[in-house]
This record gives sequence, structure tokens and C-alpha cells, in this order.
Amino acid sequence: MRTILRERGIVSNRDRTTNTFVIRGLWLEDEALGKDEAFAQALASGFTRFVTFLGARELDAKAIRATLPHLCERMMPHDH
Repeated sequence: MRTILRERGIVSNRDRTTNTFVIRGLWLEDEALGKDEAFAQALASGFTRFVTFLGARELDAKAIRATLPHLCERMMPHDH
């Protein structure tokens, strides 16, 4: 059994059956960034462009909604 300690980064995948880009987790190096509106807007824009690049139909960010509400608010049109 392997234990993985994740200090910061993102865990995501593309669900090919639903053609959805799924964010499974997001850990910020600086937690204050999670409350920064400009950062949330820039990151949401980046995720939106990445979804387009992948050719995915949807973005699922439910896993990070509780910890990063500002980010999820920016992605709501794409988060079903």
C-alpha cells in the first residue's frame, strides 16, 4: 500500500463516458489565494479554457465547492 501526501496541487480527470472534466481536489500553497477574487477569476478562466482544449462538454468542480466557494461561483455556468 502506498500513501501519498499531497501538500498542494490539483487532482483531476476527464470522465470520457460523460465527457466531463472533473476536479477531484485542489490544494493551494497559500490558502489566502482561495479568498482572492482576482485569483479565483483567473483560475476559473484557466479551467474554462482547459475544458475547451480537452473538448469536454462540462466541468464538475463539486469536490472543491466547500473549500473554494469564490472559485466555484466563477465556474457555475460550467459546473453542473
